[in-house]
Amino acid sequence: MLIFPENQPLQGMVRYNVAKEEMQIRIDEDGYRVLHPDVVVEFNNQPYKMMYYRGEDKTMDLIGYFEVLSPKQEDGVQLLRKHRKFVRRGRAAAAMQRAEPPKYVDKDDFYLKFGDAKPVMVETRTKKFIKLFPEEDQKEIKKFMKENDLKAKNRQDLLAVVHHYNKLS
Repeated sequence: MLIFPENQPLQGMVRYNVAKEEMQIRIDEDGYRVLHPDVVVEFNNQPYKMMYYRGEDKTMDLIGYFEVLSPKQEDGVQLLRKHRKFVRRGRAAAAMQRAEPPKYVDKDDFYLKFGDAKPVMVETRTKKFIKLFPEEDQKEIKKFMKENDLKAKNRQDLLAVVHHYNKLS
């Protein structure tokens, strides 16, 4: 389903080209058109929204689609997932070994979006993850993660931390 900025829903055949960061809608049997970035797309009741974000190297702002995993809170945090696809280089044949062709590899990264700020990538190390939160809430987040044995690598654990943080604010 597509949801336009005026909140008008529309059903249609849509595909997400992860490599090109494009949502494409089927126009006819032969062609697809790229959707406008303001259009929210839902796949299996999971909304995808285009946002500016800080890249992995934290030096440039990028734009891309995020899967929204938790609802937006007024002063809270939102959990997002960024799907990526890249090509892993192949290996040439060596003595007594077969050649390996290049192949596409899928990778998902999680991001936190605080209020209207740009999403920031979730650090998988617990100490760095906790530092993403405001300083006054870091002790509470650390305590909550330790008591419930939560890790910053697991989607369900991240959702639990986000839910707990949103209850605090």
